Amino acid sequence: MTMKYNHVVIPTTATFDGEIPLPNLKVTVSDHQNNPFGIQWQRYWDGAPYPDLVKTVPHVAFEVDDLAEAIRDQKVIVAPNSPSTGVLVAMIEVNGAPVEPDHGPCRKNYRTRDTTWISAFGPAEIVVPVESGINLMGTNIFCVQD
Repeated sequence: MTMKYNHVVIPTTATFDGEIPLPNLKVTVSDHQNNPFGIQWQRYWDGAPYPDLVKTVPHVAFEVDDLAEAIRDQKVIVAPNSPSTGVLVAMIEVNGAPVEPDHGPCRKNYRTRDTTWISAFGPAEIVVPVESGINLMGTNIFCVQD
C-alpha cells in the first residue's frame, strides 16, 4: 500500500475566509487546494455525526491506493464513506489522533475487488461509472484508475 500526504484539517469553532458549507455532511470547510500546504479549516455543525476526537483534534489526510488495506487492523472511528463524487474516505485513530485515509478522486470507474461476488465463470468484476452518481457507501467497491 502506498500513502501520499494530501491535506491537514484543523477544526475550529470560529468563522474563516472562503467558507464552503456542506449541509449533507453538517460541516463547513475551507478549500485545502487553495494553498501549497493543503491546510483546511473545518467547523462542525450542531448534531454533526462525528466522534469528538474528529471534531476537536487536527488530523492529516493521506491518499492511499487501497482504502481497505489502509484501515485493516486499525481502530476505525468513521466508517468508509463517499463525501463527494469519486472520493472514498474513512477515519482511523492512530496513537490517540485521527487520521484520514483517502481513496480517490476516481476519475473513471469504480471496480470491485471483492472475490465474494462470483459469477459462473469465476470472480465477478462489477464496473460502476463515476458519473452514475450511485452511492457506494458501505460497499466493497473501490476506485481503480483505469
